[in-house]
Amino acid sequence: MTLVVRRGLISMFSYRIILIVILTWVISFFSTIDANYLHYKNTLIGGRASTMAGAYSAIADDASGVYYNPAGLIYSPYQMMTDSANALSLSTLRFYDVDDDYDWELNSQSFYPNFFALVNKGGSNFAWGVSYVMANIYNEHQQELTPYLTNSHREDRTVFLGPSLSYRITDQLSLGMTAYYFLRSFKEQYSQYGRQAGELLVASAEEDSLYMSDYELLFHGGMPIIGLIWTPKTHFSVSSTLRYQFNSFSSLEGNRLSGSGMDLDPSSFVDSIAFTHKQAAYPVQMGLGMTYFASPYFLVSADFDYFYQTDSNYDHVINWAVGTEYFIMQSQSIRLGVFTNNTSIKMPTVTSSGRQHIDLIGFTYGYSFHRGTTSITIGGQYLVGKGRAQVYSNDSKIFDYSRSDLSFIVAAGFGI
Repeated sequence: MTLVVRRGLISMFSYRIILIVILTWVISFFSTIDANYLHYKNTLIGGRASTMAGAYSAIADDASGVYYNPAGLIYSPYQMMTDSANALSLSTLRFYDVDDDYDWELNSQSFYPNFFALVNKGGSNFAWGVSYVMANIYNEHQQELTPYLTNSHREDRTVFLGPSLSYRITDQLSLGMTAYYFLRSFKEQYSQYGRQAGELLVASAEEDSLYMSDYELLFHGGMPIIGLIWTPKTHFSVSSTLRYQFNSFSSLEGNRLSGSGMDLDPSSFVDSIAFTHKQAAYPVQMGLGMTYFASPYFLVSADFDYFYQTDSNYDHVINWAVGTEYFIMQSQSIRLGVFTNNTSIKMPTVTSSGRQHIDLIGFTYGYSFHRGTTSITIGGQYLVGKGRAQVYSNDSKIFDYSRSDLSFIVAAGFGI
């Protein structure tokens, strides 16, 4: 009987620490969609997993295993378990000296339920589950009075929904698969107005200028996840995972208005948008994980992920994560972790435009209280980085910018 769940052993304590996503959002002012989406660890899933920086694929024995590595579900100490999570996220993006000595700053905050999973064991060698994951969310509402009067509201959400299966091949080897359907919704309401004279003077413009847009972009697709866990020794486990996200179809509908001149007539500039839109291909993600169970009270885990780009316009990416867990007493545990969230956007050059390159490093912490088959987890994440960006369309000028995200999670789990 041990406190730390090992491969092939069942924990004495109800150890289902549940899921939460810590969510990082970064989005650049003029390419909101691409900048955030070309970081691949914006969300960490699961109460226990997220507070260990997502270094979880070689453990994966609670409900968050449906996302990290479904092969681990068979090692759950419970016949059935449910997990749910909520997160509060605060994000700041700052571009330095963009307009003479003026900095641009974008802020986002969200409080949302982002995960639910149900896992059931159909015997000693088989387990299945279903899950809902909000893997990416950004919610910006901005009002600024600079040389332009700008009002903007942007929302970007990605949801995964699907079943999972886990099968024990031998005492030391298990296989699992999750088949996700995904829906991504990006909405924008944006307006910008400047006058030739007066307080709202448009830089280098000789007449009034107006731009407005209101649209929604939808992507539908899938993401299969295949995983293996091998336990050559009681104190050590190794994992491998493979996943690929793909678009089946997408659409864009809305309206936009733009024009210039002293007498702006909105009816002259309305342009309805309705067409099929194709997003650049997602990378193939290959992962390797290792966990060392040093004692019944202490473990260390690490994950390495390689994102292979099928589109030559983007860079291949390597991310890593290291997490640790320690039981300070039978009913209480603490966790720490560190991870990277690197971008696939190439570094800006004098011949490029619209690029925003920033690599991020994150730190996580968490505390869990266990009683019977119930667990409650609280924790958080801090993500930070500095990079280089081209913020003006069709302009190669490069600016410094920074991003910082702060997230808090509350997760709860129950097993029987």
